[in-house]
Amino acid sequence: MNQTYKRITSVFLTCAMFLTLLPAGALAAEGETEETTSALEITEDIIPDSEAGAEQEVSGTARFAGGDGSQEDPYRISTLEQLKAFRDSVNGGESYQNKYIRLTADLDLGYEEWEPIGGAGTGNRFAGIFDGDGHTISNLKITRGLENTAANNNVGLFGACASPATLQNMTLENVDVQGSLCVGAVLGDSQTSSSTISNVHVTGSVRVRGWWYVGGILGKGYGTVTGCSVEGDGTDTSYVQITGGYAGGIVGFMGEGNCVTADCSVKHLTVEGLYNGIGGINGILHYGNTIRDCTAEDVVVWQTTDPDAEEDRIYCGAFAGTYLASGGAPTLRNCTFTGGLYCGPEKTDILEPTRYVGSLWYGAEPPADVNIENCTIHMRPVAQVGGQTYSTLAEAIAAAQSGDTVKLLSDVTIQEAVSFDGSSYALAIETSLTIDGSSEGGENHTIAMSTPRGIAVKGGDSNVAVTFRNLNLEQTSGRSCIETRGGVGSLILDGAVLSAENSQGNAQVLTIGGNQSEPARVSITNSAITSNRAGYGVVVFNPIDLEIRNSVLTGWGALYFKGPSSSAGSRGSNVTVTGNSVLNSRNENGAGDNQFGTIVFEDDNVSVTIENAAIHVSSAAPNEQQAAVSFGWYYGAEPEEDRPVAGNQVYFRSGAEVTLAGDRAVFTGETGENGITITGGTYSFDPSAYVPEGYVVSGSGPYTVSEKTAGGSGGNSGSTSGGSSSTGDKTETVTHPDGSTTTTVTRPNGTVTETTNRTDGSTQVVHTQPDGTVTTTSTDTDGNKTETVAKPDGSSVTKVEQADGSSSTTTVTQTGRVESEVQLSQSAVDASENGTVTLPLPAVSAGEERSEAPTVTVTLPADTTARVEVPVESVTPGTVAILVKPDGTEEVLKASLTTENGVAVTLSGGETIKIVDNSKSFDDVEEAHWGADAIDYASSRELLAGTGANTFSPEGEMTRAMVVTVLARYEGVDTSTGENWYDAGLQWAVENGVSDGTSLHDAVSREQLAAMLWRYAGSPTPAGGTEAFVDSGCVSPWATQAMAWAVENGIIRGVGNDTLDPQGSASRAQVARILMNFAQLGLN
Repeated sequence: MNQTYKRITSVFLTCAMFLTLLPAGALAAEGETEETTSALEITEDIIPDSEAGAEQEVSGTARFAGGDGSQEDPYRISTLEQLKAFRDSVNGGESYQNKYIRLTADLDLGYEEWEPIGGAGTGNRFAGIFDGDGHTISNLKITRGLENTAANNNVGLFGACASPATLQNMTLENVDVQGSLCVGAVLGDSQTSSSTISNVHVTGSVRVRGWWYVGGILGKGYGTVTGCSVEGDGTDTSYVQITGGYAGGIVGFMGEGNCVTADCSVKHLTVEGLYNGIGGINGILHYGNTIRDCTAEDVVVWQTTDPDAEEDRIYCGAFAGTYLASGGAPTLRNCTFTGGLYCGPEKTDILEPTRYVGSLWYGAEPPADVNIENCTIHMRPVAQVGGQTYSTLAEAIAAAQSGDTVKLLSDVTIQEAVSFDGSSYALAIETSLTIDGSSEGGENHTIAMSTPRGIAVKGGDSNVAVTFRNLNLEQTSGRSCIETRGGVGSLILDGAVLSAENSQGNAQVLTIGGNQSEPARVSITNSAITSNRAGYGVVVFNPIDLEIRNSVLTGWGALYFKGPSSSAGSRGSNVTVTGNSVLNSRNENGAGDNQFGTIVFEDDNVSVTIENAAIHVSSAAPNEQQAAVSFGWYYGAEPEEDRPVAGNQVYFRSGAEVTLAGDRAVFTGETGENGITITGGTYSFDPSAYVPEGYVVSGSGPYTVSEKTAGGSGGNSGSTSGGSSSTGDKTETVTHPDGSTTTTVTRPNGTVTETTNRTDGSTQVVHTQPDGTVTTTSTDTDGNKTETVAKPDGSSVTKVEQADGSSSTTTVTQTGRVESEVQLSQSAVDASENGTVTLPLPAVSAGEERSEAPTVTVTLPADTTARVEVPVESVTPGTVAILVKPDGTEEVLKASLTTENGVAVTLSGGETIKIVDNSKSFDDVEEAHWGADAIDYASSRELLAGTGANTFSPEGEMTRAMVVTVLARYEGVDTSTGENWYDAGLQWAVENGVSDGTSLHDAVSREQLAAMLWRYAGSPTPAGGTEAFVDSGCVSPWATQAMAWAVENGIIRGVGNDTLDPQGSASRAQVARILMNFAQLGLN
């Protein structure tokens, strides 16, 4: 708001308000009625002295349906014409003082322009009792200008009332009201403290706007408003709006003098305006007044201008926008608020637990108090777990069960730290969960922290798996955004942006710590990590299996591997940087000769591979050295144990890029017994010293490294060539009979690398480290890559990268537990054969026990479901997929189907399944039984159960009730409900047209079963018939199409001797076979 306008307005209003704040008797002559005026004078609607207290004679009966105006026999209004006639009589000068009027029917004003009852330039007011008797007046429209004129002031269904007016017991549905001063949906202005509005409700589309004194019920008044409500239609088009001052969901301006607003509610409404009093219930809480037992739910209160420039007052509050206490403290009691509070044109969030009322009125000086008793502002939900919302992120995390997703609903600011694990953190996570910051608008939510440390992640007896997806983490003062504190199985950053650019000291944006000796699996995908000038992107204190894909890390050091001086140490870590990732480092730390690097090693035996990724190194100060790779010092428990690190290996492969900028930017810092191998990529310096035999360097800046064309003579026995390099490496190349070559490089430290290049263009690289860790990387002719890191303890990690953008990570623990995480690209889903996507991961072995079964988690493109095939070794008909629900419970997926190479199942994004051999053994079903596979299929999916502890009764009959129950189970219906065991299946079958529900206890015939399946499939039209069977004529006419469809699709194949036996009973084994064939049809 223009400051000149604000100050001129303030002077004018201060003078006017001064008069209102004086005791009324100070201005009244002896014998006159005491009466105050408000800050803006409104004088046109005073009742003429001749009418005051007089009995009004109502001539004629046209304006009413009957009655004499007494309490016992009120005037009755039953038509719109009568309401208009009543209005015209008030506007003509009849006040109806102490007269009773009752509405006897619902009335529709039809959005025709309405002339208010009283006020609005008429100079007249209603002074009677108007009782809506529970009826509704709908579609009210009043359009007056915003200029301060008599015709534009005192606007509403009733424009103006005087003592002892009462408006009660009615609903206004859909209102669109505009005026200047004193504007309300129900009443514009009530003149004195004896006026009452009770049990009046405004609903539907609510639009009330004006200049000053605007409310959802009452614009301006001195009286009582009780039991009233304003409820918008749930859209942002329902509002109470001012261009000047004082707006409230119920009352815009309630004058001083023990006036009460009680038992009122506001819901689904925006209350907004420029200045001086914007409140969820009332615009102002005047001295001596009370607001009690009121609620505001889903209400937005917004002062659209910035805080007062001189005093920084904000006239915006949950229940009242401003207050005065000069004549006695006002009271706020038993009120609750849920919604938002905002200030300024940028809509700055000012919601806080104690902003019950806005700042003290601009013309008053503190001290001033409000009596506040038992009032609550519910902070808006910031997070959701399942269907439950939480007002703090800490509450949501504490409530989450293993596997849950905590969904952010808004940005979160955390300033108060919690004590955890001996330090002060913003949050602590101790269970497996996902924090998802994505929003419907496409912008990710932010967690802003100003605590000593960021978010702690720590497991207990079992390792936790935590994912941060599509969110921003900002640290403004502390040292970290995320720290692991041990017990972490996996940590995933997917679409996460971590920043500590503005933090103090040496920031460690992502810290992997907690003295954990078992490697943690960490994935950084589509993410960014940025530190401050003296900090580090990722700091590793423990062993780690890390993949960085399509991400950017920036800091003084981007990757920093620490030794065991303060934790377990990073020895044995394996890192892959790929997928167009970038590691940036810049040394700008001023004077000195301080050396650091993009990748820094302070421990031994760490392996880092850079492929299709870049390292950018810069040194800003001329005396500060910065290296792309820095092999530093191992710091022991005692000073004499300090030494250079050893056994670290860095591999630069195809697509790698290293750029050095600045006089003291170098490729390597302190070296020692470590290795750098360059077999591909582009460099701003000559990398020849690091290129092994079999590769060549071309160009002169930039320099390119590529593979040398393999030589050697042919022959069935192959050929061998070899030698030693100046670095001590031993190289041997073998040419195989099929033309492929294998080059073996053995380094002095015992590292062996075998590279096989096949004639079809595929490659395999096997890298064996001195500790026995073997990394095997295979790339096929289509560019699909598989890398397996196998450790001596039997654990392994396999990562698959497909050319279509899909990927997976499969982890096998020392005990053989298998966990796979798969991410499918949109192109993979679109190009799937027969609608089924084969997951890009190694084949798993089905577990005989659920607790030990391999798990597979599939991430799909947004809003996508897909049928996927999980590769399974030695798959059987009894191999099933079991869904692991967010609450930890499990469910056999009855529609999962075994294929030649695995299990096919339809999944939504983020779902986790187990692959289990759920085969059952029955004494009466021999392995050679014609239906053994089908029985295994049906019983393992819990479609059909055994008839005894170890029996199936394959030749036993099935009733129609059994069949509808089985089909309902296949559909996913919970069939355990109902008084009878078949009730749920019966209800489903009838509702979906699968069965008519008759003859439930009769044996089902083969043609009846075919008909049920045909209807279940949507009653498709078959292309042929059943003429190939000798008993085709025995098919009932109503089953002809169903049987033809079943035969055509191989669901029913006859019982031998070219017979269908359509009316024969379907045995349990036959039903199992037909069900399996039907499911196979769905797969195809």
